[in-house]
Amino acid sequence: MRFMHMVALFALSPKYGLGVDNAIEIAVVTSSGAYLITNQFQNSDLFWALRGGGGGTYGIVTSVTYQTHPSTPLIAAFFSTHINTPVNNASDSTPSPVLNQLFTEFVRVTPALSDGGWSGYATIVPGPPTNAPSLRFFYIAPDISWEVANATLNLFFAFAQNLSAHSSVENGGALSIDVATSFPVDSFYSLYELIFTNETGQVGAPVEIASRLLPRKLIEDDYHKVADTILSLPFPDFFLLGGGAVSKVKPSSAGLNPAWREALIHTVVASTWQEGASADEINGALNNLKQYVTTLHDLAPSSGAYFNEASLYEINPQYTFFGDHYHKLEAIKAKYDPIDLFVVAEGVSIPVPASGDEWIVAEVIRDEFATERNTQDTIDTTVQLENETEATVELFALFLRFIAEKLDVEPQSSHARTALLYNALKYFTSSYLSEQDIHKILAAFDTDVRKIVLSSYYFALAALEQKGATVPRPPVSALLQAAEKSEASIYALFGGQGTNEVYFDELQTLYDTYKPYVAPFIATITNNVLLPLTAASESTNFYTHGLDVLSWLSGVTPRPPVAYLASIPISFPLISLTQLAQFLVVCRVANLTPGELRARFAGATGHSQGIISAVCIAASTTPESFVENSEKALRWSFFSSKRGQEAFPVLALEPSVIKDSIDGGEGMPTPMLSVTGLALKDLDSHIEKTNAHLPTNSQLQVSLHNGAKAFVVTGPARALYGLVTSLRKVRAPSGLDQSKIPFSQRKPVFSVRFLVVNVPYHSHYLEGATERLFQEDLGGEELWTVKDLAIPVYHTETGADLRELTTSLTKALCDQIFTMHIHWAKATAFPEAATHAVDFGPGGLSGIGPLTARNLDGRGVRVIVVGDKSKGIAELFDAQSIKCEDWWSKKYSPSLVKTSDGTLHIDTPFSRLLGKPPIMVAGMTPSTVKAGFVSAVLNAGYHVELAGGGHYNAAALRAKVAEIQSQIPAGVGITLNALYINPRHTEKAAEIIKALSNAGIKHVSFKPGSVDGIRQVVNIAASNPDFPVILQWTGGRAGGHHSCEDFHQPILATYSSIRQQRNISLVGGSGFGGADDVWPYLTGDWSVDLYGAQPMPFDDFLFASRVMVAKEAHTSSSVKDLIVAAKGVDDAKWEDRYKLWKEFDDTVFKLPKEKRAAWLKERKAEVIAKLNKDFNKPWFGSKKDGSVVEDLADMTYEDVVLRMVRL
Repeated sequence: MRFMHMVALFALSPKYGLGVDNAIEIAVVTSSGAYLITNQFQNSDLFWALRGGGGGTYGIVTSVTYQTHPSTPLIAAFFSTHINTPVNNASDSTPSPVLNQLFTEFVRVTPALSDGGWSGYATIVPGPPTNAPSLRFFYIAPDISWEVANATLNLFFAFAQNLSAHSSVENGGALSIDVATSFPVDSFYSLYELIFTNETGQVGAPVEIASRLLPRKLIEDDYHKVADTILSLPFPDFFLLGGGAVSKVKPSSAGLNPAWREALIHTVVASTWQEGASADEINGALNNLKQYVTTLHDLAPSSGAYFNEASLYEINPQYTFFGDHYHKLEAIKAKYDPIDLFVVAEGVSIPVPASGDEWIVAEVIRDEFATERNTQDTIDTTVQLENETEATVELFALFLRFIAEKLDVEPQSSHARTALLYNALKYFTSSYLSEQDIHKILAAFDTDVRKIVLSSYYFALAALEQKGATVPRPPVSALLQAAEKSEASIYALFGGQGTNEVYFDELQTLYDTYKPYVAPFIATITNNVLLPLTAASESTNFYTHGLDVLSWLSGVTPRPPVAYLASIPISFPLISLTQLAQFLVVCRVANLTPGELRARFAGATGHSQGIISAVCIAASTTPESFVENSEKALRWSFFSSKRGQEAFPVLALEPSVIKDSIDGGEGMPTPMLSVTGLALKDLDSHIEKTNAHLPTNSQLQVSLHNGAKAFVVTGPARALYGLVTSLRKVRAPSGLDQSKIPFSQRKPVFSVRFLVVNVPYHSHYLEGATERLFQEDLGGEELWTVKDLAIPVYHTETGADLRELTTSLTKALCDQIFTMHIHWAKATAFPEAATHAVDFGPGGLSGIGPLTARNLDGRGVRVIVVGDKSKGIAELFDAQSIKCEDWWSKKYSPSLVKTSDGTLHIDTPFSRLLGKPPIMVAGMTPSTVKAGFVSAVLNAGYHVELAGGGHYNAAALRAKVAEIQSQIPAGVGITLNALYINPRHTEKAAEIIKALSNAGIKHVSFKPGSVDGIRQVVNIAASNPDFPVILQWTGGRAGGHHSCEDFHQPILATYSSIRQQRNISLVGGSGFGGADDVWPYLTGDWSVDLYGAQPMPFDDFLFASRVMVAKEAHTSSSVKDLIVAAKGVDDAKWEDRYKLWKEFDDTVFKLPKEKRAAWLKERKAEVIAKLNKDFNKPWFGSKKDGSVVEDLADMTYEDVVLRMVRL
C-alpha cells in the first residue's frame, strides 16, 4: 500500500502518470472500525487524501483497484563514463572540471529529453580507475520510434564524444565513454528481466538519505546553478521521473503535494557510515546530511520532496511533503481518525524524585495532561511546527503551564505539586536556558509558538513566585549587566502619538504573553484611574465605549472599533499605559525592581507624551512606587488628552477634500501632517506661501522637528490640506527615474501623510491648556518635583536635564505637550559615553526607536526596540553578547601611526589595505597609460591605476606591465583600471571575484555612478566579505564624467550601508587637489557642516586632472599651462555639460537601434554644432579657416595636415 500512499513513481510515470493518478477505488478500515469504500463518488474526501496524502495516517488500506495499461514497446538507452584524474580516493566526491561540463550540458538538455519522451535514472558514481565522480544513466522512451527517440538523445551523445576527444588528465580530467547506446525492447518487463533478473544485493545499509523535487522552470531558467548545486553533493542521483503525464494532472485532483506537477527531476543524496562506526562518526554523517538538506532546500525552496525517500531533518516538513494541501489533509485526518490512533506522538521526559508524593502527583498530572491533549483540538500548533526542537519546547512549556494551573486544585497535594513545578521548571531551564535567555532562544521560532511558549513559561514562573518558592532563572542580560558595571551607558526612550491605530495590539500582546505580571497592573490602573475619571466625564461625548481596558483585553467585553481606540481621549492615556506595561515587563523578566532597572539607565526622554513615562520611571524605586507613579501618569495623560480635544474639537470636512486626500495617499486630513524627506528651508517656503492665503487663526507651523528631514506641521486640517496640494506639485511621482536628469532640476523625493492625531499638540492652538489642566483638573497639585527624578530626563525642546528646572515640573511637562515644539535631535543628544538606547514603545518598528536610530546612525548608539518581539526583546535579554554600533568619526577618522623607522604616517582603512598614503591617482587614458608616469607614481609611494583603455590586446598589456615592473621595486603591486561594460550583470560579481582571487588579485575597485550603483557595490562586498573592495565615488559635482549625480547626496543616503561592510574602502574623487579641500572629507566634517549629519570620513582621495601637470606626466607643456590657468566653473554650473546628453537620452537614444543612424544623418549638422559648442574636445574636422566640415571629403590635403598639426 505504500506504493499508492506515498506517490508511486517509476520510469513509466511520465507516460502513464503516478500510482496515485491510476487508483480508481480504495478500501480502508478507519480507527473507529468502520470499513469504507472510497472513490470519486463515495467518501471522496478520504479517497482524495489517501492518494498521496501520507502513509498510514488515515486508516488501514485493505485493497486498491488500479487503472491498468497495455504493454508497449520502448527504446532503452545506456550511458556510462569514467574520468581519469590525479585523484585516487573513492570517498572524494569533488567533481572534475570535465564532469562539470558534461553534467551541466546534461542538465541543460533534460527538458528537451523529457519532451522527446525519455525518462529514467541518472547518477554520479565513482568511476575506475581513479574513483573520480562520473556520470551514468539508464533511460527509456516508451511507445515511440527509435528514430524519434534518438533525435534528442544523440545530440547529447555527440556533445559527450566531442568533450571526450578534447579532454585530458592535465586539463581537468580525461573523459572516457564506456557505453553510449540505445536499442528497442518489446516491453518494459523484458527490459526488467534483462537487467534485474539475476541481481542479488544487500538488504539494508548504514545510510540515511534526503531528496528534492526540482521544477522544470528552475532547470530551464538556471541550469548552471542546478548543475553546480547537484555536483556539490556526494555522488547524487538525478532521476527524470516527472513531466509528461505527471505534469498534465490537475494539482487539486489528489492529496499529493502539488510540487509533483511542476517537477521534472527527483534528486537524491545519501550520507553513509561504515559498519561498526562510533556514535560520533554516525553523528558526523548525519550532520553532513542536514547540510545536504539545506543545500537542496535552498536550490528549490518553493518545491517539495518525495517522502518515501526523505530526511528526518527536512526543513519545514509540512510544506515540503504536502505543500498547500497540508491543512485540508489535516482536517480529513481529524474527521476519520479523531482519536489519533494512526500517529506516533513525541513526548518530553522530565526527571522527578521516585519517592514520596511528588512521584504520585507527577503521574496523575502527566495522565491528565495527556488526556487533555488528546481530547482537545490543541495539537494543531505542535503538528504545524517546522522542526522537532520547536515541538518539544512548546510541549514542555504547555506542560509547565498545566502544572501551574493545577497547583491548588487539591490542597493536600499543593506542596507536592509546587515541588513538581519547581523540578520541571528547573529541568526546562537546565535543558534550554542554561546559557541563554528564553527570548533569545525563541527568536527564530514560529510567531504563534513563541507566544505560546512565553505565556506558558511566565505563567509557570509567576506561579512559583507567588508561592514564595525558589525560582530557577536563566542567565541575566549581558547588556544590563554591563550597564551595572558602567561598561555600557543606556538611555530609555518612550514614544508618543502617531501609532494610534496599532498600539492596542501591542498592549494585547503584552497582556496575553505576560499576563501574571501585566493583568494586576492594568486592573489597578483601570479601577483606580480610568474608570473613575471616565465616569466623571460623562458630560462629554469622548468616552462612548468607556475605558474599561481590562475587560477589553480579557475578552469580557468586545474591543471597541479602531477609530474609537485611535481617538485622542482614548489613545493618549492608553499609549502611556502600554509603554509603562512594557517597562514593567522588562522589570519582571530581568527580575529587577523598578529602581534597580532604572539604575541601569543613564537617562531617559520621551517623544511628545512619552516624556511623562520617562518622568514616571525616573521617579520609581519599588514596585509600589511604580504603580503609584503610573497612576499619576495616567491621570495626567487622561487630562492632557481631554483638554487637548476640548481646545481643538474635530470638525467635519468636505467629502471631496477627504476623498482627494485619501486617493492622493496622504490619508484622512487631521491637524498634524508628517513631511519626511524635504529640507526645512524648502518646507518653510511652502508653509509661508500657504499661510499667505490663510486667516490668522488658521496659520500653519512646523511643530515637530523629528530629524534632519523629518517634520510634523500643525494647523487646521483644511489648511493643511491646502499645503498638501502645494507640495504635490513639487514632489517627484513614486517610482520616477531621475538618474538622467541634472541634479538641480530633479523633483524632490519626499513623503507626506496625515497622522491619525486629531489635536495639534506642540502648537499655539493649545495655549492656555496648561493652566486649565494644572488648576482645574489637578487642583494645583504638583505630581512630581525635580527632587523625585533619580536620573536625567531630557526636555523635548531644549534637551536640558529637567532636574535643573527651577519652576513647576508639572507645568513644564504640560507645556512640552501643549505648546512647545519638539526638537528630537536635542532631546536625544546623549553624552559621549552613550552606547545604547532602549525604546519602550509603542509602535515597534514604526515607533520612535527606528526614527531615533536614523538620527543617531554613525554616532555609536545602538537603539533596541523592545516592541519588536522577535528581535528587540531578544537582543535586550541576550545573555551572551552585546551588539554595538560604530561611531564613524572615531572608527574611520584618520589617525597618525609611527613605523619602526620613526616615520609618521596617516592611518585610514585604505592605507592599511595597501600600505600607502590615502591619496591615489585615477586611471586616465592617455595619462596613466604611459609606463614612465605610472612607475613614477609607484616609486613615489602612491597608489595609481594603469589605464586599460590604451591597451588594445593582451600582448600590449603584458608588455606594459613588464615595462612597469622593470622600473619599480620588487613587491610593489600594479592595479589595472579595466572597463566593465554591463553594470547590470552584478550576479556575475561573485564568479568574477572568485576568479580574480584565484588568480592572485588582491582587491577590486568599483566606480558606481548612482545610489543604485553604490548599493550594488555594497551587495557585492557583502557577498564577498573576505575580499577587499575599493568603492570610488566621484559623482558629477566632483568632476566625475560618468555620473550626473551630486557628490554629497548619494553618500549621505548610503554611507551607513557602506560602513556595514568592513571590507569596503571608500574613496572620494575628482575635484580634489589640495589640503584645504581634502581635509573636511578626510575628517568627515563636510557632512556635519553642510547637512547637520554625523561625521562621514572618506578613506582615500582620488586625484585625476591635477596630476596631469606633474613633471613626470606626458602631457604637453602647453596643455599643462592651460590646465594650471583654468579657473573652473562656479559650483552652480557643474551640471551644464550634462544637458546635451540629457537631450540625446530623450531623443536618439530612445529610438530603436535601427532608426538611430537615420536620425543622426538627418540632424548631422545640428549634432556637430552642439557637440562643438558644449565640449572642449576636438570632435570634428575643419577647413583651413577653422570652419567645421560635416564630411571628411570636404577637406583638402592641406586642411587635413593643418588639422593634424592642431590636434
